[in-house]
Amino acid sequence: AGHLARTSADPQRDARAAGVEWGRELVEGTARADGDQRKAVLDALTRLGFAPDDEGAERGVALRRCPLLDAARRYPDVVCQVHLGIVEGLLQSIDAPTGPGLGLIPFAEPGACRLFLPDPVVKKHG
Repeated sequence: AGHLARTSADPQRDARAAGVEWGRELVEGTARADGDQRKAVLDALTRLGFAPDDEGAERGVALRRCPLLDAARRYPDVVCQVHLGIVEGLLQSIDAPTGPGLGLIPFAEPGACRLFLPDPVVKKHG
């Protein structure tokens, strides 16, 4: 994170791109959760150690733990963009929307960051 922050012309963009690639790779280990895209993303975030607490579309998802907390505190512009990119890559890989509504508010409240998923990331009907 520190290297990217010091050497990249656009560390946020590069961090997000790295996260997207990582998220796409994670899908191989992600069950599709019977077509429930939201559940598939939350399951992947649980496996990564984020302890997501889904509070619904309006309140988003509280990420109660950060597997890179020390680095996130030092380089939030980089680490938090990697995390957002991971979610974006996961969504792309399961054919879920990635447009408006996708966002992450780092350290939004004591003990949690807040993730917002595009609406609707819901069960697919097939």
